[in-house]
Amino acid sequence: MSFGSFFKSLVGTIASALSSSVEESETRTNQIQVLDVKVDSPFDFDLVDAGDVITLKKNAKFRLDIKRFANIDGKKKWHKAQMTVNFEKGFKTNGTSSPKFVYLQLPAYIAGKDKNSNVYNAAAFIHDGLYACKGIIEEEGKSNNKNNKNRYTLTRKECDNILSEIWLQSKFVGEATAKIAGGGTTIFAGGSDHWDNDDYKCKEHFSVKIKYLT
Repeated sequence: MSFGSFFKSLVGTIASALSSSVEESETRTNQIQVLDVKVDSPFDFDLVDAGDVITLKKNAKFRLDIKRFANIDGKKKWHKAQMTVNFEKGFKTNGTSSPKFVYLQLPAYIAGKDKNSNVYNAAAFIHDGLYACKGIIEEEGKSNNKNNKNRYTLTRKECDNILSEIWLQSKFVGEATAKIAGGGTTIFAGGSDHWDNDDYKCKEHFSVKIKYLT
């Protein structure tokens, strides 16, 4: 190999490594993007314990159009997918409940029945369910292999991304607030005390399925 060819190859390798490093840096901070939230069955809930706990009175269902950066079938890239989230009657949560300074005084829930209110509530409700399940999800049409974490397990950061990204879709929360609140969740509500914590028995009334489209 001539010196010119070697130098060209070396430059190409370095450029590729730098590009990969930048991409990895970007995706570590935002591994899931929520493109749209569809409300198939809206929330209907009661408040108990002086308003601290929200209990669903009937089943609810949401579909999230997303892009996820993950290694699926040996392809590490942004994959388009749809997540179907089901809540069964009896699901309990305390909504947006971390320290108020973290969420910049965001309400624990919004009582309205319109789409934006349902989407706003879905952010914290889904986040609580995912944390209770330790990020474990199912894929439509495939047996769940727990050893394949890229495919069947969301990281804490991904769950936190989903929270802030759904808030953005609700139109009640601006981009800057969503980013600050999502980051605060990772710091203050993302510890071991919350991850895999199922005090309200969420796992009995919550499920998530994903279908990869690309």
